Amino acid sequence: MADAGRIDRERLRAERRRVGMRQKDLAAKLDVATNYIGGIERGAYVPGLALVARMEKALGLEAGDLTPAGDDPIIARIVEVLAGYTEAERARALATILEIGEGD
Repeated sequence: MADAGRIDRERLRAERRRVGMRQKDLAAKLDVATNYIGGIERGAYVPGLALVARMEKALGLEAGDLTPAGDDPIIARIVEVLAGYTEAERARALATILEIGEGD
């Protein structure tokens, strides 16, 4: 999952414009600063996967559409599910996944 931190910045911008949103509008929907959205689109910031999933939902996209993980339906589904979790729940889910991985 080497590409998990990447986001398709050009697609984010194109999809945001397609639905008629300004950076300010998307930021308000996501409860983040407007300059953070601009920074993501410029490549200055890399959002977490949960925020990417929320962006996809806000833009009417499928889970994984803005990330290279979109090529893997299992990863895309995990991202979609985790987007609805609290930070503590995501941390517990990650700990469980890592624990399973250590069992190999």
